[in-house]
Amino acid sequence: MAKILPNKIWTELGFIWRGLEDIEAGEQEIALEPTQISGSNLATLINQRLTLRSQKLSDLVLNENDLLPFSFFEEGQNAGKGVCCLTRRISNLNELDKLIEAAKEQPRLQAILLVWYLIDPVREPEKFKEKAPTVDLPYASGFLVGGDYLLTNRHVVENKDLLKEFKAVFNYEDRARTRESHPELLARLDKYGFVDDFWVSSPPESDLDYVLLKLEPLNGKSVSAFFKGVNLAKTLAGTLAPGLTKGNLDNDPALKAGLNNDFTTLVENRGFISGDPVHMIEHPGGRPKEIVVFNNRLVNVYENFLEYETDAEPGSSGSPLFNTSWQAVGLHQASLLDENSAERKIKGYLGIRMDSVLTDLRSQVASNLDPRLRDFFDIVDGTAPPTQPQVFILAGRRRSFLGNDADLERQAMENLRQAIRTELAHRDPTVRIVPISGHPEQPHSDALKQAIEEINQQRNPDQQSELAIEILTNRSGSPSKVHGITLYYSAANPLAQQLVQFLQAALKTTSPLPYIGAFPDSYTKSRRLAFCREINLPAVVIYVGYLDNESDRRYIEAVKRDSSAAASLATSLTTGILDALQAFEPQ
Repeated sequence: MAKILPNKIWTELGFIWRGLEDIEAGEQEIALEPTQISGSNLATLINQRLTLRSQKLSDLVLNENDLLPFSFFEEGQNAGKGVCCLTRRISNLNELDKLIEAAKEQPRLQAILLVWYLIDPVREPEKFKEKAPTVDLPYASGFLVGGDYLLTNRHVVENKDLLKEFKAVFNYEDRARTRESHPELLARLDKYGFVDDFWVSSPPESDLDYVLLKLEPLNGKSVSAFFKGVNLAKTLAGTLAPGLTKGNLDNDPALKAGLNNDFTTLVENRGFISGDPVHMIEHPGGRPKEIVVFNNRLVNVYENFLEYETDAEPGSSGSPLFNTSWQAVGLHQASLLDENSAERKIKGYLGIRMDSVLTDLRSQVASNLDPRLRDFFDIVDGTAPPTQPQVFILAGRRRSFLGNDADLERQAMENLRQAIRTELAHRDPTVRIVPISGHPEQPHSDALKQAIEEINQQRNPDQQSELAIEILTNRSGSPSKVHGITLYYSAANPLAQQLVQFLQAALKTTSPLPYIGAFPDSYTKSRRLAFCREINLPAVVIYVGYLDNESDRRYIEAVKRDSSAAASLATSLTTGILDALQAFEPQ
């Protein structure tokens, strides 16, 4: 278990405010190491990123060339406008008493409180407690993510009841030649309150330490009238990758095998490739806005987290992490402690992947009856749509009417989807692969309806190179002599018919199962094939063999046991998909 220390004022200032909260009490444990991305998955991530970073393989001086367009600074300044300082008015008498006792033991803390409250908490404790609920104390950072919605850490605003104590302050920035003190500057800026009944986070047992909040209008005007939300990276693919050393390749054969040969040669010749920079815009220590632009490389990627080098202080919690295109790729969370150090030294920093935050929030849309969560995604999906081609793949619906074969179909089709994802990522890393959950805990009809809604919400109306497929198995109800692969499409969608033609051509060339044919949705009962009809994209349902045919079943069972058994079929389907995406591109 990795030990982390959240970078909020109360917790990380424990080394100063011993009487308020000891640093060990602020430590948390998180199961980090088992989730580290490695092997072929890491190779895919690095291939995607390096391919986009270099137009020509001969130009791979990636860790030597620090040239950036001059507009980089202007774009960074624009991105930073959506970052704010979160302040808190402390009214709890128990907390204030602890604060006063801590100030008696720590002169530095006493001086800090005197600056912000203009009353000495040690000499005049009663006056201090009387004034404290009226003073906005810098507490953490946050950032707009579209409209009036704001993201920060859950450990900053731990529950809905605390919202009334917090404000969001924008434009808290040092100006050249200003003589204002930080309290004077903060005091004169507008402060936005929070809607007190909107607080959306992951389940308490989750390690995803985020919370989505909503700001109240100020003087009748929404914050979005003045400040724009940051551009969210909805996928890590192509946006960010860690560094590589020769030692990484020696210790991870799957990584070496999956890495592009030219990149492997570069690492072996030069010894390393540097990780991408991670730029953090923050309010460290409650100071005006600052940015980290040096010594800030990505170190490791985990399923839900990013590990990186940077500079952070108490108050940095809730800050956005940007890549060099000024997309927010993560949410800063905590310091990562060196478990081998008796002094609990900080060895790095940890942030939550933005795509993990969005995925977790999307998973709550169906169960959360608050329409504001759907409104958030309407804003996010409308203002920052992905620009890369997208392939949505639905697999794993639990179709209970299959009886004992339901789990066989679910696991085999999920393995086939993984094989397609691997092949697509290898052949064209610019294609964004969006796996759609089969929601196996739901009835199959409800799961299908939810999957269709997810695809329609995530699709980009301005991107023509998009398509969707669902992969299933077939059954005739009795031992069948008919076997092989069947495709279904919407007769009302000419692009879907074109997609089928490309898939047909690929399957006829190479396929482990016979290819039967393609049929329009009108060929089946009217209530079936909603996937083809209701998705606002070219969509095809692919039936991979018959469960009641002996040879087909052997193949499906083999795919269930090992996804590598699906490699040949995945190659054929990937060929058809890529040909279709190319045909859909505007000429």
